[in-house]
Amino acid sequence: MLKKGLRKIAIVLAAAALLTLAAGALAQDEPHQRGYAAYRAGRFDDAIALFNQVVEEFPEWHYSRFMLGRCYKAKGDAASRAGRTTQAAGFYRTAIQHYTVAANNATETNEVFNTNYELADTYYKMDEYARALEFAASALRLREARIYSQALPQIRLIQGFSHYYLGQYRDAVTAFRPLVDAGDASANVLRAVASSYQELGDNANAVAVIQVAVREDPQDIIAHKILIKSQINAGQWAEAINSAAFALRYHERDWEIHYLKGRAHNRLNQLDQALEHLRRSIVIQAHEYVNRLLGDVLVRRGEWREATRAYNAAQREYANDPAFYTKFAFCWYQYVPSDAERYHGTSQERGYLQALGNATELLEHASSIEGADSEQIAAMLAGINNKRQRLEQGRFIAVTIESYIDPETGEIVRREVTGSENPDQ
Repeated sequence: MLKKGLRKIAIVLAAAALLTLAAGALAQDEPHQRGYAAYRAGRFDDAIALFNQVVEEFPEWHYSRFMLGRCYKAKGDAASRAGRTTQAAGFYRTAIQHYTVAANNATETNEVFNTNYELADTYYKMDEYARALEFAASALRLREARIYSQALPQIRLIQGFSHYYLGQYRDAVTAFRPLVDAGDASANVLRAVASSYQELGDNANAVAVIQVAVREDPQDIIAHKILIKSQINAGQWAEAINSAAFALRYHERDWEIHYLKGRAHNRLNQLDQALEHLRRSIVIQAHEYVNRLLGDVLVRRGEWREATRAYNAAQREYANDPAFYTKFAFCWYQYVPSDAERYHGTSQERGYLQALGNATELLEHASSIEGADSEQIAAMLAGINNKRQRLEQGRFIAVTIESYIDPETGEIVRREVTGSENPDQ
């Protein structure tokens, strides 16, 4: 899943070297040289008109076709930066058409290399990653090309990010790793490599890689989050807390960092700290899964009424999760005191009966969802009915089975109990 928060990466190719080669081959061709000068000046429409003059007279020449591709690609880059994505795609597609003709007309190794190199980058910018990988591989086979060594890092970027966006995480790591090991990896590369390791379940390597990005730029919020998540995935709860605390020095108002810190505190049974950060997260920006975790922490503390409020705020996200509704119902059940019969005829009776009604309604919804534990729901309904009868009759009624939440695991389990008509026994 490509949900790492990484922005689309713009790869800058060694255009100057390519253009020098292109210009030099037709040094005696005056329209081509004027077109090249117009291109360098950013007058792409003028350059296109001049290169088209050459193409009309000499349709088999490689370099003017190649430069037409460069012009349309540059126009596509400008449109992309301006947010005109549809227009950019049209320019890139025209660039590819010219590059393809240039590739068919190329006769020298350098010509073939340069054109494959440009095709790889243009397809990458169009998000056609499989085609980008195809032409990158073709370029890499031409080791004798003049600028092969100079272009290699850029080709690795094309390969690495293309594999990454295709979800081919092991191949992405393979492409990027030489840049990481040489100390030449940008923050974007480090984030993609660490995210790839996360997807591969290699959280130790993810931590090692992304720590470099965090050290180099403490303002890099994406790197902070990848680091904290990798530490949580690796079970490094204390380390995750320390990393989150460091991140919050620079990003104190980021809801997700507070949430991640709350998760780590919860796993270490530091419930007060977990509640603090989960509540801060929700104040900054509410999310259903943060509310669910908040409810779970409140359950562990036995704060049943507060837990129901948190679960209520989370339920839209978990409409098809029977376990969520069972736990939600159990909070209402536990909210009613175990000695419910003592509240018969008191001001609390009505509120407690409403709570049991809420629990029943939630369990009925849970039972309608595929995968619901019907035995567990039946046992809980029996317990709810027992409490309701005790509230309404004012006497203790023995039950043999009840459900409760295991304080160690947080799971709802069933246990046998004994009782009698005498509440003092």
